[in-house]
Amino acid sequence: MKTLRIFSIIALLACVEGRAATVEAVKGGASAKTAQSLPPGSNFTTKKSSQGQIRLDKGFVRLGSNSQLQVGKEEQVNLQQGVMMVGSDGAKKRGTVKVTAPGYQFQVQGTALIAYQPGSYIKITVLEGRIRVALQSLLGEFITLNAGQMLVINPADNRLPDPVEVDLNRLVMTSTLTAGSLGPPPTDPFIQSSISEQSGDLNGGFITQTPFALKGASPEVTVFQLVNDLDDTNAIVQTQSYIPPDNNFTTLSNTTITRRGAKAKTLEVNLRSIPEDDGSTTLPSVSGIVTVDPDVFGASPQKLRIVADDTLLVMPGADLSTPVRTSLELNARALDIQNASLKAGSGTQPSETLTLVAYGRDSTREFDLSVNQTTMEAGAVTMNGAKGGGQQRIGIDQSSVTAPKGITLGKAAAPSTITVRNSSELAAMAGSIQFDSGGKAILVDNSILRANATSGQIVLDAGEAGGMLTLRNANLNADVIKARGHSASGDAVIIDGGSFVARTVLKFYAAGASMLRFRGNVVIDSPSSILSASVVRVDPGGSVRSTGLVDIFVNPSGAQFNQGGFGTIRMQTQDIPGGLLPNVTEVPVGSPLGPAF
Repeated sequence: MKTLRIFSIIALLACVEGRAATVEAVKGGASAKTAQSLPPGSNFTTKKSSQGQIRLDKGFVRLGSNSQLQVGKEEQVNLQQGVMMVGSDGAKKRGTVKVTAPGYQFQVQGTALIAYQPGSYIKITVLEGRIRVALQSLLGEFITLNAGQMLVINPADNRLPDPVEVDLNRLVMTSTLTAGSLGPPPTDPFIQSSISEQSGDLNGGFITQTPFALKGASPEVTVFQLVNDLDDTNAIVQTQSYIPPDNNFTTLSNTTITRRGAKAKTLEVNLRSIPEDDGSTTLPSVSGIVTVDPDVFGASPQKLRIVADDTLLVMPGADLSTPVRTSLELNARALDIQNASLKAGSGTQPSETLTLVAYGRDSTREFDLSVNQTTMEAGAVTMNGAKGGGQQRIGIDQSSVTAPKGITLGKAAAPSTITVRNSSELAAMAGSIQFDSGGKAILVDNSILRANATSGQIVLDAGEAGGMLTLRNANLNADVIKARGHSASGDAVIIDGGSFVARTVLKFYAAGASMLRFRGNVVIDSPSSILSASVVRVDPGGSVRSTGLVDIFVNPSGAQFNQGGFGTIRMQTQDIPGGLLPNVTEVPVGSPLGPAF
């Protein structure tokens, strides 16, 4: 009885320590066939353009071409050369597969690619889960890699380097070990989950794709690097993500952004909100003096882009600027800029653009894109909502916008109400000013718009089938001035006081069966003015005085001026001090009114 018990214990120990691996599949040529057992000490080798997969007790190993491994005790795998994929089972509790290569030990809880070229390098890439990498020669020298991380080790080094992020989707799609003749690996569902998570980080801007590829001895390990901070100080990348020194991704405050690693064409700062325990949210913000070291950028076009996942607050007193020849872009669900200063470069060059984009709505604020008591300077300024982001509201209040090459508010593809008010001044002295509300209302109230006097245009377009346009005590100055609004009936364009200087031509156009209405005293200084509407009216007590010819196109009985109960429209010049009546052309009801806008 005792003898039997001793033999049973010996057999059990032999089973534990000497359990054999099994060859599950072979494609091409290998040293063992499918279903063959590989006891401890066995070698398994693949030939050129061949692959093999081995089943272990706690996982699997898939070997690439021209590769060799040895099965050790307790199914420990020793990679002697080549490339392999190793994965641990994860049906219940995640198992651990132990792997060694000369000088290194790995504990795999997940799926990893390990490539080893003797005397050249060893490369570890985690597809999902995690892997612990340790040096055999130095006790305690180890690192834990997570999904998406790669470690490239020079065998001559006695320290482990820092890992980098890699493009999991591209790696899995192009690797012959994951997308080759053996089909998806057993852990493919876990790998796909890691790819989805990394894709979310990429779309959220927390990692950024670079144009670099890391190449090894096999095509299986050619990948794109996704990094926030490249180590190659001589490189120039398309986009680089900025990592604040304190890892505070909510507030950008009182800082000069400096270069870490490669130079970039676009430096991107990704800010995100923080949900608080009381149910409130701390919104992303910019405060204090924020500048960028010119050394950050390596090639034109250069841009600083600030992206927020919620409403971005540019706090009172904030001063945000970029180096010469560098654009500035703020992109958020909504933008609230209060008593601040924004400047792109010197504020004069065409390449120094300032772009403000709101891609959603914020019902807690009057405007989704709000500029209040703020100074903005750039070569050109663009402010708009995003297509598909809803009907945004753009507001400029008590602010100054100086952009010699042009100012654009709104765009047809993203409907936005546009409001400029309270002594705001927009100046594009070497270009034009364009408002395009995409069919929504436009209001310019007690403000000044100035474009180039010899070639610039001021175009305020609420649409041919869109919204109402109101100019109240506005002062417009350009070579050409055009303003259009629409209404199915009633007021489409309201000119309430103000002065308008157009060196070549001025045109007010009320589309549809609608009215062009004048209130108060309006002064027009232009050699030619065209007023077109179903009804042109001057309210009682109001007057329109023009230094040049005025042509009016109206429907029959639509001329509600220069007659009892209405105000007057007169052409008044130095030669004719008393003034002349405008030229009136009656257009049949239902036909196009006058010349095209």
